Amino acid sequence: MRKIIALLLVALFAFPALGATPSGIEALRGYLVTGGGDASDLVSFVKGQYGDYTFTVVPGTPTVTSPDLNEGPTLVPVVISLVTADGELHKWYNGSIKIAVSDDDSTGAATLSPSTTTPTLTDGQYTVNLVLSDAVWTVGKKAWITASDPDTTGFGGWVVSDISGDITVISGDL
Repeated sequence: MRKIIALLLVALFAFPALGATPSGIEALRGYLVTGGGDASDLVSFVKGQYGDYTFTVVPGTPTVTSPDLNEGPTLVPVVISLVTADGELHKWYNGSIKIAVSDDDSTGAATLSPSTTTPTLTDGQYTVNLVLSDAVWTVGKKAWITASDPDTTGFGGWVVSDISGDITVISGDL
């Protein structure tokens, strides 16, 4: 009976959620345990253990036109990623980060959708919409999103520098 219970425990810890496709650190653990899958996550994981972390914040478009902003709220998708200095995605990381939104225009306002400021990265990435309000935005003004490490001890004790991505308001049509 003890052998059966031991085998069941080994199966539960070695293969949680049988049938589900693991992600994040579970996918990496699956590679190490079974040898199947992609070893590329291992490279970024090892680099992460040495503090090789940086953010990328990439707006879907770097500019919006002033006339478009006068026709209703404009949504700009922004992809936030946790990567190595070489640009390798930390796909093994499923955890929280902090984001903030701001703008330098006195007539328009920038917000986030969804509105959370502590989202969870899934496989090292998170996509959020930067919402630029329906207003007469001033040409040349900007709205930006800043990504920061979580309120804990960073990533495995490593602190990551904040990074921002911005969208600039331009005149006319693109």
